[in-house]
Amino acid sequence: MINLVVDHKFDASRQTFYASNNTKPAVTTIVGYKGMCLLASGSRVWLEDCVSNDAKQQWAIYPDGTIRPQKNRNGCLKYANDYSGLVNVATCDGFVEERWVFRNDGTILHKMTEMVMDVHDPTATLLEVSVNHYSNQQFSQIWFQVQP
Repeated sequence: MINLVVDHKFDASRQTFYASNNTKPAVTTIVGYKGMCLLASGSRVWLEDCVSNDAKQQWAIYPDGTIRPQKNRNGCLKYANDYSGLVNVATCDGFVEERWVFRNDGTILHKMTEMVMDVHDPTATLLEVSVNHYSNQQFSQIWFQVQP
């Protein structure tokens, strides 16, 4: 039996319903700044050179707006607006911090903050990922998906 509860709308992934029973994710590689691939290892997320068939660079994009590492589908890409300012991977809990939208302009919108995924410091050696206000002049905010 499934119990439905009426609650206030706050764009959480657990509040997402579709007129389809397709819940399977699309598995993809996410490519961004300087043609580098988004990678997750543990809770950390960064960009590095793309490596063909590297499971750490493969992501499962779910219909509920969550982006999950292919190697750990219990973890969701999140931005919690904490002291670090970085995007990380943490256990999926159904809240809005883990919802993202791939937009037609190449940006990935973080639903909670209405900011877009960006490279935290493009001059750093380790290209960590954060969110930032949209700027049409920022190549570090453009992402695309490539099928592995």
